[in-house]
Amino acid sequence: MTTVEEAYITHVGNVLSLLVQDKGRELVSLSLDSPNPLPFDFLDGSPPQSIQKVDASLQQVIQKMFRMEQELARLQERSDPALCVDIGPPSPQISYKTEDEWEVVNNKASQASAPSQAKISPSALAASTSDDNSPGLVQSIDLSALAAALATSDEVAPEIPSENIPCSECIQKCASVVSSVVKGDLSVQVACQSAACRQSTLVVSINEMMAKLSGFTEEVTRVAALTMDGRHGVQGKVEGEQGVWKGLMRQLNAITEAHSRQMTDFAAVCAAVAHGDLSRKVTVEVKGETLILKSLMNAMVSQLRLVTHQLTRATYAVGTAGRFGEQPDLEDARGVWKELIDNVSIICVNMDAQVRDIANVSKAIAKGDLSKKISFKANGDMLDLKHIINTMIDHLRNIASEVTRCSFEVGNEGKLGGQADVEYLSGAWKELIESVNTMAANMTMQTRDIAHVSKAIAKGDLMKKVTINAKGEVADMKNTINTMVDQLQQFATEVSRVSLEVGTEGKLGGQAVVEDVSGTWKEVTDNVNTMASNFTAQVRSIAEVTIAVASGDLSKTIDVVARGETLELKFIVNAMVEHMRTFAAEVTRVAREVGIEGRLGGQAHVKGVDGTWKELTDNVNTMAANLTAQVRDIANVSMAIAKGDLSKKVSINVNGEMLDLKHTINAMVYQLQEFATEVSRVSLEVGTEGKLGGQAVVKDASGAWKKVTDNVNTMAANLTTQVRSIAEVATAVTCGDLSKTIDVEALGEVSELKKTVNSMVEHLRTFAAEVTRTAREVGTEGRLGRQALIKGVDGTWKELTDNVNTMASNLTTQVRSIAEVATAVASGDLRKTIAVEAQGEISELKDTVNTMVEQLRIFAAEITRVSREVGTEGRLGGQAHVKDVGGTWKELTDNVNTMTANLTAQVRDIANVSKAIARGDLSKKVTVDVKGEMMDLKHTINAMVDQLHQFATEVNRVSLEVGTQGKLGRQAIVEDVSGTWKELTNNVNTMASNLTTQVRSIAEVTTAIACGDLSKTIEGEAHGEICELKFIVNATVEHLRTFAEEVTRVAREVGTEGKLGGQAYVKGVDGIWKELTDNMNSMASNLTTQARSIAEVTTAVASGDLSKTITIEAQGEISELKTTVNSMVERLRIIAAEVTRVAREVGTEGRLGGQAEVKGVE
Repeated sequence: MTTVEEAYITHVGNVLSLLVQDKGRELVSLSLDSPNPLPFDFLDGSPPQSIQKVDASLQQVIQKMFRMEQELARLQERSDPALCVDIGPPSPQISYKTEDEWEVVNNKASQASAPSQAKISPSALAASTSDDNSPGLVQSIDLSALAAALATSDEVAPEIPSENIPCSECIQKCASVVSSVVKGDLSVQVACQSAACRQSTLVVSINEMMAKLSGFTEEVTRVAALTMDGRHGVQGKVEGEQGVWKGLMRQLNAITEAHSRQMTDFAAVCAAVAHGDLSRKVTVEVKGETLILKSLMNAMVSQLRLVTHQLTRATYAVGTAGRFGEQPDLEDARGVWKELIDNVSIICVNMDAQVRDIANVSKAIAKGDLSKKISFKANGDMLDLKHIINTMIDHLRNIASEVTRCSFEVGNEGKLGGQADVEYLSGAWKELIESVNTMAANMTMQTRDIAHVSKAIAKGDLMKKVTINAKGEVADMKNTINTMVDQLQQFATEVSRVSLEVGTEGKLGGQAVVEDVSGTWKEVTDNVNTMASNFTAQVRSIAEVTIAVASGDLSKTIDVVARGETLELKFIVNAMVEHMRTFAAEVTRVAREVGIEGRLGGQAHVKGVDGTWKELTDNVNTMAANLTAQVRDIANVSMAIAKGDLSKKVSINVNGEMLDLKHTINAMVYQLQEFATEVSRVSLEVGTEGKLGGQAVVKDASGAWKKVTDNVNTMAANLTTQVRSIAEVATAVTCGDLSKTIDVEALGEVSELKKTVNSMVEHLRTFAAEVTRTAREVGTEGRLGRQALIKGVDGTWKELTDNVNTMASNLTTQVRSIAEVATAVASGDLRKTIAVEAQGEISELKDTVNTMVEQLRIFAAEITRVSREVGTEGRLGGQAHVKDVGGTWKELTDNVNTMTANLTAQVRDIANVSKAIARGDLSKKVTVDVKGEMMDLKHTINAMVDQLHQFATEVNRVSLEVGTQGKLGRQAIVEDVSGTWKELTNNVNTMASNLTTQVRSIAEVTTAIACGDLSKTIEGEAHGEICELKFIVNATVEHLRTFAEEVTRVAREVGTEGKLGGQAYVKGVDGIWKELTDNMNSMASNLTTQARSIAEVTTAVASGDLSKTITIEAQGEISELKTTVNSMVERLRIIAAEVTRVAREVGTEGRLGGQAEVKGVE
């Protein structure tokens, strides 16, 4: 090896040693500032190839190092001064040489130094410059001159021990190691068997540099890996770090520490929000995109606080205080928060309208105005309440109308037989209508029975009596009329008997015995008796009567004095009369009991008779017994049918028409039984058990029974077809088949239901198609920005469509990951480069080392830039760009870039979620893959979103169901919440619970009113407008209860108990209730006046006073009854006058042949 080569190698070793130890920067600079690195001529005119290659590689390494330091200095001037490192002067401009192509710049002849003038020293070896200031090598070099120059140089060259100079193979290996460093392979070192080479400065420097770089990269990789695993605050440490590597390590540690503080503060705020504590905010100081994230998260918390405040205020006002005009007010709400605010506002608005409408209608009912109805739109339980109240009003209107009509017809117009007809009543209303109808029916039957008896009396038929059940004054009138009939019958019987006995049968001594008569009747009776007595005294002979008529009872005789034929006739007649009286009395009694009074089972008892009388008595008794048995059997069957018992039949033995009647009734019972069984079975199957398709089968039915059976079967068939069609479509919708619609024919409300269901299916089909299209385009095909377009929808479908479109819009924004920054840490000074010109293997080593330093500088600069942007300035998304690297450097660069990308994705994902929450979009979650503490933060944020989503969903559901759909009794169920969220959930549930209790209490009372149960009132606590509504409804119930009690009392007293003169007293009523009460009282008053007038006349008639008539004004059947009674009185007056006249003429004046003439009697 020549002296020049040894000198150059020694120089390169010193330079590399200074670079590794970060010492002697001035020396390195001086050695590079020389105008010519080789101020001598080689003997062969060119430097050795090995020196050229080493010189070129060394210059590239040092040049890259200086550029890295310059870039690092420029960046650190803009960052934290505490992180800056000392930056040396820039390196001189050095020409780049490729490994195979070398540029040799020759100095001009005038600039060449003579060999004798050359000064050679290691410290003077520097880059030469040409006329254009570009470095180069002298073309002609004289090696002998170089040796001489070294020997005579003024600057003493350092001693170069022979053992400190590596061999040429080591130099080649050094170049190879430096090339490996450039390629990123830090696993190689310079190894040589020679002890001298192993101790040489160049080899030791190269190996020490490799160890430092390897330790730095391993530490950076470790920090990056732990950070990516979610470990916050990981700190990197490399022993003996210096210079730029120390600065890089400090930058890296500052990034990880700042990121740890930020994520801890973010996690604490998210955990507080998840637990309902909205007082916390992010307070850590940040910059860049992290500052945006901080602002977004704080804005989200503020938005949540405003939302919860408004919801709490509105729910308390509506649900507890009863102030229905209150609404949550939040103008800037969006997304789910706007939806939540809108839903609660809908509750307030709907409940305000509904409660006010119910209050107005209740006030109208309390005032007797039944023209108003509930008109608000409602769903669910509120719709049921609306139907209940409107049904109650319809019932009340029908009741009032029917009671007024019936009262007016019966009480004013005298149209008997009228009945109040109101369907589907129960309770007090049914009792009220039944009482009114009972009163009307009783008055009708009583009046018609009296009219019937009066007509019979007027026609001379004294066999009829008033038989209707009655009480009170009507019972007194009944007794009076029946007493009158008894007296008239007794009078007529006695007069007829006496007339017959005396005038026709010749039975003298007969006397008319009429008890307790007075007036005209006593006068007539006395006249007849006088006539009979006088006639008995005048007639001397009594006809002989067959003794066989009397059957042996000869104990009784006529006691009157008689003679001759009259005496004989007296004996015969007495005996005949005795038997006939007994027989006639018994037969009459049995006939009256069985035929008139309906007292079955009576028997004629005639003692001591024989022959024809006994046979006749037995026949009568047999007839009575048969009639009794037959009628009682038929009556039992009829009563069983009336009570719904169709198991009994007529079983008694009969003949003739009674046998036909028996067969007819039994056939009727069989058909009724079969009809009832079939109709009950079909009704139970279709209406209760839900077994569709059932048909009633009644054999041999005809007429009304066949028609009713056909109607029931038609109803069941139509219901079966319609319900099955609806069920088929509903099942298809449930199974996701939206192609089916209801095509069965229907009418009325079923037709409307059919149209509604078909419209629903059409909306669902359109909605499903659009949602499917949007989901496919956005989620599968990746065509972002798509929207679901559904025309003509509103309500829930519009809300669902908007939610789908919001989801698609949000998914369009790509989620970025937050990467953790990994910084390579190593010690060393990368400001210096090898600037001497060299050839051969030394030139190759120079180029390799310079290339390595350039790569390290670029790598360090990029790492520092990315670290500062991501960790300090908060500018996420930065990447380190290091060209042409491989191996460990590429892996290290990739690790750092991966870390920054992960941090970027994580922070941006959290920012997007925070933005979404602030906008009210709770569909987003942190989805980026994380580990360690970032995993905990991810779970905390996602748990917070889940709780917010669950809370919003539950509040929306309760708001929608209670406020819009009217489904009362709903509660928001949000598990594991606390703080503000628990308080807000409790407020919403309290509001829903109070509304449910209040509305259901009103519904229960109105349902009870509609069902006739007036014992219930609203008992629950209420405030505000609900309290006013409670008082109105309770007052209405009280008025209705008083009205029903009074009307029922009057109807019972007048119609059932016969207590005339009763009046209904209902205080404080107005409108239709006052009108209805007045009509009822008018009817009762008219009936009282009419009944009392009839009773007065019949009492007078019974007392023999025929001068009185009915003079009251009447209409209808009452008017006819008035005419009948007056006609009866007139007839009786004529009869009494004629009988009196004939009796007086025949019995007193002796003018025989007189006849009573009474026209128009039968």
